[in-house]
Amino acid sequence: MNRVFLQTACFACLLALMAMPGFTAAQDTPEVPAPIAEFIADLPDYADAEAIQTALLDAGENWVELAGAFTRLAGQPGDFSEEDYANMVWLVSTAPHLDRLELTEDILVANLTLANAAADARGYDRSSDFFRRYVLNYRLDEEPVTNWRGELMVRYLPDQEHQASNELAIASVVLNVANGFTEYDRGYYGNLADPVSVDNARAGTGREFALLTAAVLRAQGFGTRFVRENRTGMSWVEVYNGDPVDYDQAAWIPVYPNAPRRSGDPGFVAEECDGRVTVITAGDAFGREQVTARYSPVCGFIPRFKQYGESDTEFEHWSVTAWADGYYVALDDLGYPLGELDYPTGLAEDETVYYLGAPGDYRFQCGVRYPGAVVHVQARDFSAEPGGLVELEIDLDSPADLPLSALKERSVDWTEPGEDDTPLEMGTFLYLVVDDGEPSVRARGLLEHYMAVQSIDFNELRLDTVDETDAAFLREQLKVKDNDALPVVVLVVDGETRLYRRGFDLNIADWVSRALRDQD
Repeated sequence: MNRVFLQTACFACLLALMAMPGFTAAQDTPEVPAPIAEFIADLPDYADAEAIQTALLDAGENWVELAGAFTRLAGQPGDFSEEDYANMVWLVSTAPHLDRLELTEDILVANLTLANAAADARGYDRSSDFFRRYVLNYRLDEEPVTNWRGELMVRYLPDQEHQASNELAIASVVLNVANGFTEYDRGYYGNLADPVSVDNARAGTGREFALLTAAVLRAQGFGTRFVRENRTGMSWVEVYNGDPVDYDQAAWIPVYPNAPRRSGDPGFVAEECDGRVTVITAGDAFGREQVTARYSPVCGFIPRFKQYGESDTEFEHWSVTAWADGYYVALDDLGYPLGELDYPTGLAEDETVYYLGAPGDYRFQCGVRYPGAVVHVQARDFSAEPGGLVELEIDLDSPADLPLSALKERSVDWTEPGEDDTPLEMGTFLYLVVDDGEPSVRARGLLEHYMAVQSIDFNELRLDTVDETDAAFLREQLKVKDNDALPVVVLVVDGETRLYRRGFDLNIADWVSRALRDQD
């Protein structure tokens, strides 16, 4: 979605919130507007007031619509239970921000009512995560927020003959949706149409075709989710056909709108994707998970990063691409989680393994941005074999041929050591000369790694507190002057000054690492 649009929408939302009575901009946490505070105070005892308040504040002026849904539920205790109330809280709390700006009371209540009817008809547990994620959820992909469930339920209600089993009912629905539908390539980027509009037109892209099919099946009470293959963009649907209470992750049936009679055959995906699958995800607008192994042999992939000789588990600036029709396609879906549960927060293992369709050729890329608009990009091509495991070791240290502009702040005054700057001690010594000012504190944090390296004698000194002997050493041998811009960093290796830098430098750790590497 257009970033400018998102920023404009968020800014408009903020203006609307500021206009509400009781808003106070001077605090880090704004005061809850009086109307919302009054509504929260009147909530039933069993309500999750904190979650509801957070959602209402995020909804801006549309908070009234969300609040109206809770009021209707609490005002009809004979029709709605505390469990229904909790499900409504989950729905508005999990909904993306932009959805909260568009959801209406009627959409929320009608959606819950029909989802409950589906649960009663098919035996779903209304308190389960499965019910919430695959039956109650009102949006399947990136389509607009609309009230499609009731309309599609009536249009595609299976006849009595096909209601004898789930398989027959699913097949009947899919064939009816596909009957007379025209699939086309849009040829340009544009917003998705909502399911009812796609059905009215009886035409749409392959993605919209799959979206409509998933919506119709969910409207008939089936647990459904939207599926896509990353490289080709092929889209289809998975329908749950397992125990309605004891969730079975393996009980999802693939349904292909463009080839209804191939439904149930996972091998059809590879055929449609030119014989090659990369990354497949399943889910909806609330979240997705990787399910590649359900449709293709896979190969594990583990990237490991290190900097200054230690593992860097926080580095995120990397990607994997796949060759497709003359160009590389970024496999953005590789970032979605993989685990035993749907919508997991991550793997329980210490190390994350990513899975790619195999066999296949891929390219790994990562990049580090330095000052002076300098970017260091590394690329590795690799092949994925079925059942294999590719492990890449990536060194993030700055390369030796990086220009000086990339290794220093432009405002920093720096000098190379002179020929007479030669302390007599042998070994590796790193000196950090500091004061109690803020730049010195930051420099110390950047060099913390070297404090723990046993082969390096790390020394932190202050010009105003050292004794006469240390003061003489600093001034005469390390050439640190009283008027130097602190901090000063000096690296001495076997009696040779390898590095002398004065003033705060954001990339000082790179300088030290580079000097140590040069000694090897």
